[in-house]
Amino acid sequence: MSLTKAGLVQPQVMTTLERDLLRAAGADTGRLVYNSTTSTLQQWNGSDWGDVLVGPTVDAAILTGEVDGGSF
Repeated sequence: MSLTKAGLVQPQVMTTLERDLLRAAGADTGRLVYNSTTSTLQQWNGSDWGDVLVGPTVDAAILTGEVDGGSF
């Protein structure tokens, strides 16, 4: 029986500068980091970092309207 590298590693929180040091060190393809400079989850594809889309976001500063008093 042989063991292989597999499994999910929790993303590290780091700045863009720290993340770019991983690139220079040869990060593994699929590596995830939370970029605290840009507030985005990013993945290394073997040659570049790309944002991981996790769904729509809402800017609370531009929300307008009323709260519906309906039942829950």
